Amino acid sequence: EIVAQGRGSSSVQQFYKKNNRWTEGLISAAKAVAYATTLLIESADGVLSGTHSLEQLIVASNEVSSATAQLVAASRVKASLMSKTQDRLEMAARAVTEACKALVRQVKAITAKQLSEEQLPDFSQMAIHEFKVREMEQQVEILKLEKELGAARHRLGAMRRAGYHATEEDGVDVYVIDTGIRTTHEQYEGRAEMIFSLPGLADTDDNGHGSHVSGTIAGATFGVAKKASLFGIKVMDSDGSGSTSGIIQGIQVAMQAAAKTNRPSVINMSIGGAGSRALDSAATAAFNSGMFVVVAAGNDAVDAGTESPARAPAAITVGAMNIRDRVSTFSNFGASVDIFAPGEDIISCGIEDDSDVASLSGTSMATPHIAGLVALLASQQPDITPTGMTTLIKSLGTQNLLRGVPTKDTINLIAQNSLPDSGIATTSQSLISTTAAAKTTKTNDVAGATTTFN
Repeated sequence: EIVAQGRGSSSVQQFYKKNNRWTEGLISAAKAVAYATTLLIESADGVLSGTHSLEQLIVASNEVSSATAQLVAASRVKASLMSKTQDRLEMAARAVTEACKALVRQVKAITAKQLSEEQLPDFSQMAIHEFKVREMEQQVEILKLEKELGAARHRLGAMRRAGYHATEEDGVDVYVIDTGIRTTHEQYEGRAEMIFSLPGLADTDDNGHGSHVSGTIAGATFGVAKKASLFGIKVMDSDGSGSTSGIIQGIQVAMQAAAKTNRPSVINMSIGGAGSRALDSAATAAFNSGMFVVVAAGNDAVDAGTESPARAPAAITVGAMNIRDRVSTFSNFGASVDIFAPGEDIISCGIEDDSDVASLSGTSMATPHIAGLVALLASQQPDITPTGMTTLIKSLGTQNLLRGVPTKDTINLIAQNSLPDSGIATTSQSLISTTAAAKTTKTNDVAGATTTFN
């Protein structure tokens, strides 16, 4: 259906050649579904016959759900909005997920019955010495298992990082409109560059906000899109002060740079202030030029529809949540918010030296998680449109698990990448106890205009 509607006068072969990356992604997702389903069946049989563990079955079930979600997402990129076939595919995907859950529940019930029938020794009849020896043996066994669990998690993390790099393509640019970037920081691995500073501002980050944001986007350790190129556009000074006109100028610089490269390009704006038609229009212009625009919802605990560029319909507007899957108390909300991402106690780059780290909180910290995810997805699907990207980001999100949602018109959607058990929300876990608030009001040099870090 997609080919028939999209190829026009060209042949099927020409369509596939023109859209080779999308085609390869679709085929890869289909193969992953087939492989994961085979693994699931083998695991279920193995649990019942004693050759596989229940944990292996659960992992296999998650793999089927993940692969199915990837297939649906790959198809959705080019399917028409009114496609009945896409609707049926998504219904089938939901049915697959429910069937996987039902299979796990059934096997759990069978194994639980088998376990309940096992005869345990009567510990109350044991001599004190034998009881103590048995108790110590169990404690030792628990310690061994905990050590093995830690080692397994370490190996899994290394495998996922390797897989992350293997599936991520070069060639995506992210324009960070902020306080600049400390480009020499080791986290950026030489992929960061300052391309513009407003007159009178230092050509580096002398505040820390922009570097922290950049680390979350594309840092080697902290980043979501670990191969993306970062371009600093400095519109805020060392105190975090800036102007609406300066931000608009920064957007124009990003648009001009992106037009010259013709590469997938993302704008991250972890800044905002009072409603401004001019700023909303600038964000929309960037979107219409083909750029992906990601902005912070704001930290005033009010409706994001009162602030810019948060209220700009063209932008992906990001609210903040914490590690307990609860909306952050400072986060703006309302119908303008498109998705929520980690925004409390976020660890990323500092500016004291080239290995410095810092912990910050704010919707400023939530926004680069989505900008990084957009960059990652754009690297895998370079033909995707800004509208298609917004749809894809939302379709990959986890629905109705966010707690403390302030209003009925606020979306209940947590940002997630394509794997159910490795969402970007895990990056919200704090590794440093000290937290610097990222909410700072800045007075503009343009009369009546103010902006805030979000």
